[in-house]
Amino acid sequence: MPDVRLEDGSRLFDHLRGRQATEFVTPEGPRLLIRPDGYIAHIGTTHFSEYAGEPTRTIHGPIPLEAGVRTLRKAMARNGAGTTVSPI
Repeated sequence: MPDVRLEDGSRLFDHLRGRQATEFVTPEGPRLLIRPDGYIAHIGTTHFSEYAGEPTRTIHGPIPLEAGVRTLRKAMARNGAGTTVSPI
């Protein structure tokens, strides 16, 4: 998951530190559940209050999901990775 600036001015990576999963909410409503290791566990409208027995942290991002996915694919291509999302 690439770093982005959030609505409150903080950075996404600042919220990903710790043992909890992070739920990134886009302006259109879809949510990205980001595991503690930075991999995306789920993309959809389902809200996860906990992941792996730990409460999740919810943050709101200013970028639409479509733009975020394009950014993610570009970052993965730069790193030589494919576009496959890791399973849970």
